Amino acid sequence: MSVVKYNSILPIIIINEFKRIFKGLNVGLEISVSNKHSILKLCQPELFTGSSIDKQICSNVDPSEEDQAKISGLLATRGILSFKVQDGEYFHYLVITWVVKTGMMRGRNSVTVSIQDKKPERNNSQELFNRLHVKENKKYPGDAINPRNDYYCVYGGITDGSNAKLEI
Repeated sequence: MSVVKYNSILPIIIINEFKRIFKGLNVGLEISVSNKHSILKLCQPELFTGSSIDKQICSNVDPSEEDQAKISGLLATRGILSFKVQDGEYFHYLVITWVVKTGMMRGRNSVTVSIQDKKPERNNSQELFNRLHVKENKKYPGDAINPRNDYYCVYGGITDGSNAKLEI
């Protein structure tokens, strides 16, 4: 009699465990990028993730205006966001990588910011991610972003949890 009782409970436990795992796969991420520089212009944004986004990225983040690039929705647990940083005829690329940990993954959320001389290529996004999101570059919740560069100052951070906020 007791064997039948345990056999009927086991499928319920397994189903509940699958629900927890698949619920943990959903990552809510809100990305805000603002430009407080008086001259530099952020333009031509590109998002490298495996998932779709709810809102489109605005095309430009103009200097000293209230414009912000905002992205929110269910995104992949990791991804890359790139902006062309334009200063007259000269330009570089601001590349942001992130990892948001889900309920079934151990560890903390992390973000990296780097300045690149050439445009990131979409077909090498996995290689680019692995090259840029390395241990010495990572910033965790509570850490301030400030890559060492003579010309650019970038500040921001990421919050903890599977519904994270990333501000640059």
